[in-house]
Amino acid sequence: MKDADTTKKIATKHDWSRFDSMSQKQHHAAAISDIDAQPITPDNEKRMKRTPQVKVIRRALGLSQEEFAMRFQIPLGTLRDWEQNRKEPGATARAYLLAIARNPEATSQRDTTIRWNSEAQCLPKVTSHTDEDAKNAVKRFCDQVFWLRIVRRMYKELFEMEDSLPLMKKTAWSFFEELNTILQNYLLLEMAKVTDPPKSGTKENLTVANLVLSIDWPPGVREKLGSLNEVTKGFRDHILEARNKLLAHLDKEAFLSRKPLGQFPEGEDEVFLKTLEEICNVAHEACFGQIFGQMVLTEPGDVINFKRTLVNAAAFDQLLADSKGIEKKRLFSYLKKARGS
Repeated sequence: MKDADTTKKIATKHDWSRFDSMSQKQHHAAAISDIDAQPITPDNEKRMKRTPQVKVIRRALGLSQEEFAMRFQIPLGTLRDWEQNRKEPGATARAYLLAIARNPEATSQRDTTIRWNSEAQCLPKVTSHTDEDAKNAVKRFCDQVFWLRIVRRMYKELFEMEDSLPLMKKTAWSFFEELNTILQNYLLLEMAKVTDPPKSGTKENLTVANLVLSIDWPPGVREKLGSLNEVTKGFRDHILEARNKLLAHLDKEAFLSRKPLGQFPEGEDEVFLKTLEEICNVAHEACFGQIFGQMVLTEPGDVINFKRTLVNAAAFDQLLADSKGIEKKRLFSYLKKARGS
């Protein structure tokens, strides 16, 4: 059977005979008269941005968002903002994306000093991991993580242990309620700060992202740190709204609504802190030849001693209340001596 015998004529509701009978000038005049389909003028064209389609480029390379971000050293959050049209790449970022689209292999393999923060700005030239400035940054970062560990343990001992609640009720309940709020807010703010972008405006931040991007790490170390950084970002997503609306800035609507912000699944803060410890060990070993080591959180005069003192004070109060005569006078003399009077 011939093809012509099986070909069906497709019916159309449009009558093109009138259009076919028109001249080219008449076509143009008809188009100009349509207010909804005006041609682009030279002035309009100048104002238009040639923005690379980030998702198209990434998919053409067969890469996931995580792989694309790691390969071309673009923060994952920035990449997601671009792809979801929450932000547009700046001029420098557009040029970089066009270079990736034209020659991805050369762009990813070259020894580039370009690093991106969440606003697609560039960080200064990276320093070697053997440089004293890099070593000092790593040491101070580890010290800050250690401090976070100490404060978190303090909060746990005071407000999460079974023996703490009765002790507070017997001593200074209102004070401990207020201290609970203070420590919660402080911990959330410090945890958010340590996961901030590598740079704010023209100033660098001492954060995980800054360590990853501003130091020239040995082979494999940057990838390991980058992977751990992604874990910390997961926790940051839980607490970022509280940081932005209540802790670092008082958003009127959020403050007046009293809506709880900064909540996270139980145990996620511990995972976050352990990840920070691992980051410290990886970075410290690369810079100093040995890991930072276990963060020992107990020391004389710490929160454990404080709780023990409260227990003794509560016992003394009870003993004083039950005593009489000479024994009561003796206890009052101890109390007077303890007060320094």
